[in-house]
Amino acid sequence: MTVSRPKPSTLFALGVFILLTLTAAIYLAIPLITGHSMETWRLLLVLLLAPTGLGLLTRVVFSYKKVEVRKDRFVVTHPFRPGGNWQEKYREVDFWKEETVKTGGTQYKELLAVFISGKKLRVSMQEYTEYAKVVRALERHAGKKKRS
Repeated sequence: MTVSRPKPSTLFALGVFILLTLTAAIYLAIPLITGHSMETWRLLLVLLLAPTGLGLLTRVVFSYKKVEVRKDRFVVTHPFRPGGNWQEKYREVDFWKEETVKTGGTQYKELLAVFISGKKLRVSMQEYTEYAKVVRALERHAGKKKRS
């Protein structure tokens, strides 16, 4: 069994950005919290930083997923999303494709697998561990359903 999950470096970078954004928003909002008058520029920055940080935090937490590649199926687990866990067998793949985009000096690769039930599995090489093993499992078990 292979387990693919978000890379720690991706989560660390997003976590640092979220922490800095929310810390700056709280620091700039201190005069508002203590009841003092607040400059317009501070208020505008708080109104920009707070929703950005909270929105990104919500997105990171609820989009976190773990993909297990088992002998006969994929098991997708969303630990922070109620009812978000699902599993599909390889034979239930409608089609799958791997897209490659050249960016600067590197390549961005993303795998999209669409199942007959309508569920989609997206895994990218830069953001998830064990990307090659997920692609290899699809090539082995659903190779004829690959689209270019």
